[in-house]
Amino acid sequence: MKKFLLISLITFLLLLNNISVISVHSEQNLKELQNEILNIEKDLNLIQEKLKILKENLFYTKRLIVFTLIKEKILKNNFIFFDTSEEYFELRKKFLLYSNLYYTFYNNLIKKEENYQKLNLLYHKKLEESKKLKEKLYEKLINTKNQENPQEKNITSINKTQKFIIFDPITGKAIKEGKYKKKIQVGTPVFSPFDGVIKKIGFFDGILSITVENNKCYALLSGFSVLSIFLGEAVKAKEKLGEVGFSEESYNFYYEIYCSK
Repeated sequence: MKKFLLISLITFLLLLNNISVISVHSEQNLKELQNEILNIEKDLNLIQEKLKILKENLFYTKRLIVFTLIKEKILKNNFIFFDTSEEYFELRKKFLLYSNLYYTFYNNLIKKEENYQKLNLLYHKKLEESKKLKEKLYEKLINTKNQENPQEKNITSINKTQKFIIFDPITGKAIKEGKYKKKIQVGTPVFSPFDGVIKKIGFFDGILSITVENNKCYALLSGFSVLSIFLGEAVKAKEKLGEVGFSEESYNFYYEIYCSK
């Protein structure tokens, strides 16, 4: 009997140790996935800026080409109006100058367009990679159950008695209810606007979003690259929820907050 109990105890301890090792390994994998997403989205932000500069550069290079081409044609057509050889050679010198400039600008344009296309391909490749990794992160987050949540029991009682303040999830300053759209640097931390529970984690078209709720307020926050919380987890006001992600839009983070009177 004692031998059986000893074997059972050893088996239980080994099983407990394996569960602990699996849990640590799972946390490491999640952290690695989050870091990979964040690095890709920071790269996307830099590539987008480079593409913008290149596009402007292409526009001005094309204007220079048109200008030099027009100037070249005007000079060429004016050859017949000059009688003296001195005037003719002066005009020809200018013509050759603009002609050389035209071919120089044209060759530069070809190289710049090739660079733009290569960078654009890299941009879309990383964009797709980011979407796939975020979808993978989303699945991990919604499938991981938050077993221990000591704050959740006290949320309702706290909300009923305290003077309620809504905090801006980016600046941490007190704000009013409403909708907000912002262009924020990728990787900027996002915080909970109030005490609540993570009711939903959503993923659509490469965008991660969450809802935070309590018995008084509702908040939708959209535009994360990574999340630091799980579905069903209780969070305190100003507790970190995740980090701002990359977006092709003019703004990359959206949030709306409403409270009942």
